[in-house]
Amino acid sequence: MKHLVWLCLVCLLLVSCVDEQPEEEVQVDDTGESDDQEEQDHDEEQDSEEEPDQSEDEGEQVEEEEKDEPVTSLISVDQARSIAERKLYFAINTMQNLQEEKQEWFGVEEESEAYTNAVEETKSELGENISSETIDQWAENYFQEFFIYNHLYRVLQPSDLNTRFDLKEFSDQHFVLAFIQLGDGAYKETTEYDVEFVKEDGEWKFKDYKHMPVDEPLDLTFEDLQEAFVDVESLERIEGELVEEKTHEGEHYLVIDYEGMTKAINTNTGFENFDLVE
Repeated sequence: MKHLVWLCLVCLLLVSCVDEQPEEEVQVDDTGESDDQEEQDHDEEQDSEEEPDQSEDEGEQVEEEEKDEPVTSLISVDQARSIAERKLYFAINTMQNLQEEKQEWFGVEEESEAYTNAVEETKSELGENISSETIDQWAENYFQEFFIYNHLYRVLQPSDLNTRFDLKEFSDQHFVLAFIQLGDGAYKETTEYDVEFVKEDGEWKFKDYKHMPVDEPLDLTFEDLQEAFVDVESLERIEGELVEEKTHEGEHYLVIDYEGMTKAINTNTGFENFDLVE
């Protein structure tokens, strides 16, 4: 009987040990999962803390790059071209008004007193559009071309500003506008100009220009020629429409209609061929 009781007690102890073992394993597993979860949460928190730092670094880098980036222009090419066209237009308009008012100036002898007085008055009239640094030279140039020679050879007109515009130099007080004047094959050659303007008393004024003939093929595209001409009254660019492309005597031409005015332009020389226009 005693042996039976001891046997029962031993069995109960064994069963109790077996029942408790899984609970310990589960407890160990739960603890392991909890530790892993805590490590994962910690890593995520660390990553989330690091990401804003990276974003801030990138923001600081972009800001530094923006600060270091040089200013490319204080005015756009179109604005510079518009200033040039307007100032040249006003100067020519001034001279045309003088032609109407000063008939006695036509044909005066150079180096005479009348000539000197006329140039001085011309200088005064052009002062709003031409720099004081070069007004002596250019007042005489304008006077000669409007009253002596009766042609515009040295004086630029808005219609001379045709294509390939570029700003070569610029500041808040000075800019140099480069462009190509298309030739006609007769009276003028295709020419590259660098025209300088300076600001005096808050106003842009023409100062001078340099020019050189274009000897290399231009390889002009329709985009180069689409707005190559200007309405001399409104100073608005005339938008051309491509009519066709032609080859004549081995030369390539673009035939373009400019609001009823059709031109056939050699893409290498910039010359207009009147014979190719019907």
